[in-house]
Amino acid sequence: MGMHAGEPTCRPDPITRRMDYFGGVVNRAARVGGLAHGGQILVSEEVWTRIKDEESLFAMRDPVATTLGRFHLKGLEDDELVVQLLPPTLSTRVFPAIQDGRDPLNIIHLEMEFEKLKTENEGLTERLLKLEHKMADANIKAKNISQKLKDTMTTTVKDAPLEQTLLELDELLKG
Repeated sequence: MGMHAGEPTCRPDPITRRMDYFGGVVNRAARVGGLAHGGQILVSEEVWTRIKDEESLFAMRDPVATTLGRFHLKGLEDDELVVQLLPPTLSTRVFPAIQDGRDPLNIIHLEMEFEKLKTENEGLTERLLKLEHKMADANIKAKNISQKLKDTMTTTVKDAPLEQTLLELDELLKG
């Protein structure tokens, strides 16, 4: 489903006698709706600007809004910013990338996904570096302990110095 807001041209249909709506506003609403996949709610920039701070959004119980980017709409000059609105209970739904006819790969969507993955990767890289530093520290401690054991084994004849060395090694392991 797609939504756009504005004042359409209205006039009664001479045959059905019902009101007929047409013009750029209706065309834009139809084009935004045409971008949506089944179960997906898309709104134009005009709608989003009007409702993003409104209490009317509470009817959806604080919807999850995702800006999908600007898309070319057939028959219209300006690209349209499209925002997806989903209720929190459906916010994990994944929809295929929007095809606007101009860019079959939807580069904007792919760039957004890339930036998201890049940010996640930077966080993982940072964690990996911290782990590498901890491992390096652990290796240095292990080498110190190993050297201390060697020294103790070659110089200790009595049990008392060995017991003291073991206590020192225990302290090193805790540190």
